[in-house]
Amino acid sequence: MKLFILAVLVALASANDEVDWSQVRPMHQLLNDYVSENKAPVPRDRRIVNGQPAAPHQFPYQVALLMNSASGTGLCGGSVISQNAVLTAAHCTVTGVLNFLIIAGAYNRNLLEPNQQRRTVPPTDFIPHPNYGPLRLVNDIAVLRFTQAYTFNEFVQPVVMASDDSNRHVGASVHVSGFGRISDSNQLTSEVVLFTVKTVITNAVCAQSFPLIVVDSTICAVGTPDINNSVCNGDSGGPLTIRDGSLNSIQVGVVSFGSPQGCERGFPDGYARVSTFYPWVLSVMP
Repeated sequence: MKLFILAVLVALASANDEVDWSQVRPMHQLLNDYVSENKAPVPRDRRIVNGQPAAPHQFPYQVALLMNSASGTGLCGGSVISQNAVLTAAHCTVTGVLNFLIIAGAYNRNLLEPNQQRRTVPPTDFIPHPNYGPLRLVNDIAVLRFTQAYTFNEFVQPVVMASDDSNRHVGASVHVSGFGRISDSNQLTSEVVLFTVKTVITNAVCAQSFPLIVVDSTICAVGTPDINNSVCNGDSGGPLTIRDGSLNSIQVGVVSFGSPQGCERGFPDGYARVSTFYPWVLSVMP
């Protein structure tokens, strides 16, 4: 039986209109074709479970990404990578998309905060990886481009993308952030940015939970066993980051998938490995 039900939602009128967040749903509810009786991976457009609220603008590269389509409005995450581009997951779109609303600089996305910078992007400027495979969520990465440049300040800043594909980061502590759900039982997504700290594991260990899904361009992370902190619905496309020696945030992953058994079961999460796709991202950035 399909795990997710298609939601019919209210469309967005423009980037300047206040969003009716009660009508916005995690992207997985618009993506039930991905989940089948053979337990295909769930696109992890999910909220941080057992995490904590971020300090205001602790993650100035974090964006909320709303996809307005004929089927409704879905929520994903993303990261600012330049004044004219955002990095997200390829599965953060569906057939019939009308436009994307990108909200940068938000702490509480429900409010029209003065520090927010909003951009409306047509579907033609959503560039998924050319080898994206929706059935197994391979190459699950995309770039959203726009002409009205962001103004960088303390509220909106680009993240540095990992470029060294030889560094697997196994054992490293990583941060993942987003506006998604906080539990399997609560369908509502978070008003504020949440985050949690996880640990990178080997692809071999991750493949024990996701056979045939984990590939070389996947990076996986797991939470603390007694907490089961995880990403959840609404977080897809969001950034997985690591701190360098100067405590700068380096994006090593893009939130992609998790277990169809739920966010709170302690399974690893799968991410598109940014360093693998770094040359392609540079090639499509404006």
